[in-house]
Amino acid sequence: MKLKPDSYAHVDDEGRLIIPAETAFRFGLKPGAVVPFAEEAHNLLLRLPPTHLKKVYLEVTNRCNLECRMCIRRTWDEPVGQMEAGTFRRVIAGLQTFSFFPRCWLSA
Repeated sequence: MKLKPDSYAHVDDEGRLIIPAETAFRFGLKPGAVVPFAEEAHNLLLRLPPTHLKKVYLEVTNRCNLECRMCIRRTWDEPVGQMEAGTFRRVIAGLQTFSFFPRCWLSA
């Protein structure tokens, strides 16, 4: 991996690692965020906080006509139906409160 000049972080006079504000913004990191990290042989790996969802799969119906062997629907004992519009709107509104908005896939 080749680093670009804007890809550098620096250590301030108090020994704190500072990443560029644009990078923090792009990853939804706000002042006070706690960012987990891991040390590897020659690397320091920063991880997004667990509160930062990466993906959300929202299934608005269980009316699938496929018979996939691994599908969780095969173990459900629920009537066939679909999510009510009001519930859908509340879920989407709730997702928008996250500081790092996840990508969403809708299954219909």
